[in-house]
This record gives sequence, structure tokens and C-alpha cells, in this order.
Amino acid sequence: MKISTYRDFNVEACELECAPRPRLVYRCWIYKGPGFTEKMSFHYGPTVGGDAFALWMSSDWSSRDSLLRYAVAWTTAKDLPAKPWAELLKAYWTAERDDSCWNKPNYSEIEPTPRSLMTPEEIQSVARIVWPKADF
Repeated sequence: MKISTYRDFNVEACELECAPRPRLVYRCWIYKGPGFTEKMSFHYGPTVGGDAFALWMSSDWSSRDSLLRYAVAWTTAKDLPAKPWAELLKAYWTAERDDSCWNKPNYSEIEPTPRSLMTPEEIQSVARIVWPKADF
């Protein structure tokens, strides 16, 4: 499965639009100092038109429109693995690690949510693949 990320910025990336009702992968909090907490949500679902499947990110800081989502990783593969959202998350974090020199994932706390596609433990296991030497 070939995965593209925001690093592959091109016309395709600009045209990706999230179809209605993507599934929640996970929510997290990022603590950026006293009084500065960002809530981020990651969803999985198709694009409008169904040409690709993407990991969509939204933030309570990025827009007043809570439904505005940005594709951070996507694939046009027709044969998807059992849990494609985990592969997309791994590709997104690998891009963040390589581009931004991150030494650990971009969250301070994972919000346990019953309807999420991934448990906190599954998210941590993906993080350990991308950052095998990080202290979580």
C-alpha cells in the first residue's frame, strides 16, 4: 500500500476533501504551557468521491469550524490492510519525525474514547515503531 503524506504537497493534497462522517481514530491533548492546551482529533475515512482514504486531523486551534479536517496521510489503494488507519498514522508520524525532528509523538495525553478505532495502547505501539528509543 503506497501512502502519501502532507510532505508530498501537491495539487492532489490540496484537493482532498473529507467525506461526511469519518470514523474517530483517537483524540489527544497537547499541553503547550499554562493556559495553552490544544485538543486534536484524528479521523479515518474516504475523500469526497471515494478516490482515496485518509487520516484526517482537526484541531480546536486551527479553525472555528470543528468539522474542518486536513489530510495528513492518505492512500488510493483499493486493497487496504485490516487496519489502514494504523498504517496511515505511522506514515504521518514518520513524516513528522523526519521533517520536524520530533523525538516523540505530538501528544501529551490520549483521551480514551469508547468509539475510537484505536485504543491508547494501540496508539502507543505505533509510536514505539516510529520512535523505538523514546521515553513515553
